[in-house]
Amino acid sequence: MKNDKKLDFLSNIDLNAVGAISALLDITDHTPVENNIINNIVDLLSKCLLYAAKKTFGEYSQAPVNNVEKCPKRPSFDNNCNTSRKTFHNSHRKFLSNKSDVNRKKCYMLEIVQEAV
Repeated sequence: MKNDKKLDFLSNIDLNAVGAISALLDITDHTPVENNIINNIVDLLSKCLLYAAKKTFGEYSQAPVNNVEKCPKRPSFDNNCNTSRKTFHNSHRKFLSNKSDVNRKKCYMLEIVQEAV
């Protein structure tokens, strides 16, 4: 399987682009090289390899992000309600891990505030 992909990748490389890159490299052998010539060679090489890779392995597409609001059917559920629920659940989790009187009072007080909202 790996060898098949390797052979596909090698066969998908554009030989005309490789020839153009080779010609540009031959020109730069005996003359001082400028930055724009080097940038041009690097761009051609990267385009050639990326094209072969996309053709061989395909493109990766990221999964769409779900931008659904939290509880859109309840207009009373705003940011204030959301943060108070988070703090209540955090204190309740803390109380369950360490059942001390201090954590019990914090959890109970937040529960009363939660019911009032």
